[in-house]
Amino acid sequence: MSSLAVREARESGLHCWYAEILRIHADICRHHDQAAEAEATTTLARETAKRQGAALWSLRIKLDMIDSHDLAEVDLPATLAAFPAGADLPEMRRAQAVLAQ
Repeated sequence: MSSLAVREARESGLHCWYAEILRIHADICRHHDQAAEAEATTTLARETAKRQGAALWSLRIKLDMIDSHDLAEVDLPATLAAFPAGADLPEMRRAQAVLAQ
């Protein structure tokens, strides 16, 4: 189902959720031992979120990367800096906790 969602999001041209759909697909792939697909999809999700300036999607992707022990290109301080002052989201609090460790 997640592969279908990725394809439909890509083909529709409505890309506002594309990075998040890719992130979820990568997570599903990881849980089904499809490491190569998960890695490729995570890379595409990260690049898409960066291109879109989608701070929340970027943060979620990087937290997933930390969870899967893929620490390459995880720069939480820079990602947190993309949020406006005063922003307070559960993902931000989790990232701050990770940084405090």
